[in-house]
Amino acid sequence: MPHAMPLDTQPTLRTSQLWAAAAFTYSGTALAHHPMDGALPVNAWQGLLSGLGHPIIGIDHLVFLIAAALLLACAGVRRPALLALFAFGSLAGTLIHAAGWSAPLMHWGVVGTLVLVAALLLRQRMPTPALLAAITMVAGGMHGHAFGEAIIGGETSPLLAYLVGLALVQAGLMLATYWLARRLLLAAPNAARTLRLSAAGVAAVTAAIAGYALLAG
Repeated sequence: MPHAMPLDTQPTLRTSQLWAAAAFTYSGTALAHHPMDGALPVNAWQGLLSGLGHPIIGIDHLVFLIAAALLLACAGVRRPALLALFAFGSLAGTLIHAAGWSAPLMHWGVVGTLVLVAALLLRQRMPTPALLAAITMVAGGMHGHAFGEAIIGGETSPLLAYLVGLALVQAGLMLATYWLARRLLLAAPNAARTLRLSAAGVAAVTAAIAGYALLAG
């Protein structure tokens, strides 16, 4: 007789299955990562819109932002200042790439950050604040380096606006996710395990889809 699945894993499994179907359908456009269909922003307004849209339409970036914020919340980090490290790392990575220095396999680095955050969410013991700070900064640099691809060759005005847009949307998404998760965990501490498993599942599925898209491309 088949064994019944534990009740607390059923929501997590359903979440991952639904996300897998949605992300696979959406991966063709979401992994393109270009809010302006690949066109280079030519003014500040276009640069700002491109910066605001880039982390949202790229599902791998979006999932990492949310999963990393959930990781910090589940780790008991009470000061969300660590979130700023991701933004700083991201801006640095973007500027490096925009300056013309391209790291090899940068998109695989983004996939690696998804695998890493999924693995950390599955750990029984959360990482120390120092380790979280280092991971957040390095991951920010990898994602920022990928963001820089959309602004290579741009003028100063759209570049600065692009950086502002990136900083605003990344900080906003991570802070909102962190704040909501902290409120949820304070109201229902027993939800931590389900939250971690669900986020880990989503990050792992997204990493698999992103990796498949890179191999297929």
